[in-house]
Amino acid sequence: MVLWASGLACVAKFTADSKWYRAQITDLASTGLATVVYVDYGNSESLPLGAVRKLLHRFLALPPQVTTDLLLTYKTFTV
Repeated sequence: MVLWASGLACVAKFTADSKWYRAQITDLASTGLATVVYVDYGNSESLPLGAVRKLLHRFLALPPQVTTDLLLTYKTFTV
């Protein structure tokens, strides 16, 4: 039996394609739903705990494949 907690690495079944992806739990609701962030893609969703599984340790070695980039847009003005 797994004791789920916020911040725990896991695999979660993405509802759009029913495939399993690496994720991290960001919130646990008393209703039995877990909010997860898919660490290799950056999207998130809420799922029943039945769609969340323990992540094997060998899959923790690979860092998340999503990056956060900041794009700055600016205008130059001439006088």
